[in-house]
Parts: sequence; structure tokens; C-alpha cells
Amino acid sequence: MKDKKEIKRKIIHIFFGLPIVLYLYLDFKYLVLIALIALIHNIFIAPLYMKELFRENKKYDIGIISYPIGVLFSLFAFKNEPIFASLLWASLSFGDGFAALVGTSFGKHKVISNSKKSIEGMLAFFLSTVISGIFIFILLTAKFPINFSFKFYLLILIVFSFFLSLVEIFPFKFTDNIFIPILGFIFLYPFQILSNSGAYNLNFHFQYIDKIAILFIFVLGAEAFFLKWLNLKGASAAIIFGILIIIFSGASSIILLIMFFILSILATKFKFSYKLKKNIAESKTGIRGLYSVIPKGILPVFVSFLIFLSGNSEYFIFSFVVVIATSTFDTVSSEIGKAISRYSFSLIKLKKVKSGESGAISLQGTLAGILASLLIMYSGAILLHLPQKFVLTGLLITIIANLFEPFFYKVLYNSPLTKPTTNFLLLSLSFFLALLSYPYIT
Repeated sequence: MKDKKEIKRKIIHIFFGLPIVLYLYLDFKYLVLIALIALIHNIFIAPLYMKELFRENKKYDIGIISYPIGVLFSLFAFKNEPIFASLLWASLSFGDGFAALVGTSFGKHKVISNSKKSIEGMLAFFLSTVISGIFIFILLTAKFPINFSFKFYLLILIVFSFFLSLVEIFPFKFTDNIFIPILGFIFLYPFQILSNSGAYNLNFHFQYIDKIAILFIFVLGAEAFFLKWLNLKGASAAIIFGILIIIFSGASSIILLIMFFILSILATKFKFSYKLKKNIAESKTGIRGLYSVIPKGILPVFVSFLIFLSGNSEYFIFSFVVVIATSTFDTVSSEIGKAISRYSFSLIKLKKVKSGESGAISLQGTLAGILASLLIMYSGAILLHLPQKFVLTGLLITIIANLFEPFFYKVLYNSPLTKPTTNFLLLSLSFFLALLSYPYIT
């Protein structure tokens, strides 16, 4: 009975993605009006005749109410880019809808992060978003031209769909009708910047120093494994990420990532026996694995890809340095804080807590994080030829982003992916803040 109810919900969910085609006939304000009417309906009218479809026996259903809010966010986020707005809407309607429909009916291989999610559902999300995105391009580009070729748009679409299929399995406590559009917006926003610039680069310029750097990455990854800094999966992922960053943005960029890696290892090993005794160490061995490497490596790879596409735009170089600095701040402040501070302060509980509690901050750890991220920002400015005025702004962004970490923990279920998801959200926030702040610095 529960599965039948969920299937009915998702059929309706998918059906209300069809109004995307109204972009061909209606102005933006009328689409907003339709979404607002849907929101009012779902709050006040739906409880009168749709209660049998509500997930919980309550007066309101947060999933049904949040759906038109997600659509409204998509419309306003890309008010001047209807293609991208439609893509966000489609991922919410068709991607999320078919993921639940296929997952409920045929999902047999469960995802480790959430027993309700399945590999089959992820695949359905990916395919339905790609297919709907292709139709959006075919239907809307005549009325709303975009400064990308179809091949380049297809590349964006595939990566976007894969990214959101991963987001869909994140262990959020609240409805993903809000988180899918928000994270989808953060992903597409830099491509709007590229589209507005009217130019993008697809030509690789591989230099001799880059080949040397790739060889060095292999050596460093192997050494990290044999010295038990990373396990085999973690070392392999780090090598792959390092190679991709070198290919996209050159050998200078990878130096920052190596600096982050060294500072993270030193902070993790600092007073490790004490942290182990207090049961607040990274792990029993201090060896970091795949769940540590991927969330802190995937975004730097993505931003380095944007650096490549933009032809080394200062816009994305600054964002790259900020992301690395934020990651450094997070790890160093956490590890040093656990090693030195007896107590931390919880921004959620607004009181003192024992050192090592997730999301809590300490004075000593925060100071160590500031110094480490300042080192990364200053080194990034030198290595990647950024004006010095970017350093303090970047440092401020890393501090602000890290203050949000406890709130990210608050919106997630406790699962093996809670910490990796928090790290990814943290870096995504710093990346977005860097993009927003750049025009005001220059």
C-alpha cells in the first residue's frame, strides 16, 4: 500500500514537469504565477482531498508544499537563462520523479548512504534528466539562444545529471525538492558566467612541466599509501584527481593541493595517540580513505575544469584557491582543535561541548585553521598570479563557509555519508561565495 501511494505521488510529480514547454508561449511572470498558484493549492486545498497521498499523518505534507517552491527557485535563479531554469525544473520533476518511481518498483541494489535509495533509482534520475535536457535544448533554443554548441551543452548536461543523481542520494533529513534545485543552481551558475562571456576554450595546451607533475603525483600517491596516510582506494582517487587538475589547470594548481594534503596529514597525525585515547581520532589508524578524498577532491577538479573552459579566467582561479583554502581550514581547525582544546563551542546548541563533537568549533582550532588557509590563499596568489587584494577576501570566505558546517550536519541523517556530504556542502558554499564576491573585488 505504501509503495502504491508513493508511485501515485511521483506520477503527479512527473506530470507537473510538463508545463516547462509553456516557456515557448508564456512570459516569465506567468510561469511564476502558475507556480505560486500551485504553492497556494498545495498548502490550502490539497489537504482537503489529497490526504491519502500524504507521507505522514499530518495536516501538511512538506514534500508536496516544497515542490512548487523548488520550481519557483529554479525560475528566479535563472530568470535570464530559461534553458538553465528549465533544466533545474526538469531535474526536479523528471529526474527526482523517475528516480523514486523506478527505485520503488525495481530497486534491488541499495545505496549505502540511504536504504531507501537504490542504484536503479540513481540510474533513472541520470537518464531521465539527460533525456529531458536534450528535449529542452531542441524545444527552447530557437526562442532562447544559448552561447554553447549542442556538443558542449550535452557535456554540461551529462555531468550535471550525474552530479544531481549523486545529490539525490545524500542523507538529507528534509525534502530534496529544495536541495536539488539549490545544488543544481550552484553547478550551473558558473556555466551561466561562461555563457554570458560568449566564449569558451576546448583546446589543451599540455606542457613538459605538466608531464613531470603527473609523474610526481604518482610517486606522491604511492608514498601516501605505503606510509599509511591514505588507504589504497583513497590514494588511487587522489592520484586520479591530481592528474585531472594538472590536465585542466596546469602544474601550478596541483602545488596548492599538495600543500593542503601535507597540512592535513600533519594536523591529523598531531597528538594522534591522545586523540585515539579520547576516541576522537579520524580513525583507529589515522589513515584516510575514499570518503575523505572524494568530497574534498571532486570540487577542485570541477573548478579546474572551469579554469580550462574559460581560458584561465581569474574568476575561476580565485574560486579554485578559495575552495582549497576552505578545505584546509576545515581539516586543520578540526584536527588541531581536537588535539589541543578540552572543550569546544557548539553553534547549534549555543553552549560548551566536549572537544571532538561534530560541528563544534574551538578557539585554538579556529586560529590554526585561519593560519593554514591564509598560507594557502597567499601561496595561491603567488603561484596562480592573483592580485594580493584577493587574499583577505578569500580568507574571509573560508571562515564564513566553515561557520556553516554545524548547520550542514543538522540537516543530514546520521549515515556513513554524513561527514563526506557535509564536507562537499561546505566546499560548494565557499565556491559559490567566491563566484558571487569576485565582481565586487575587481
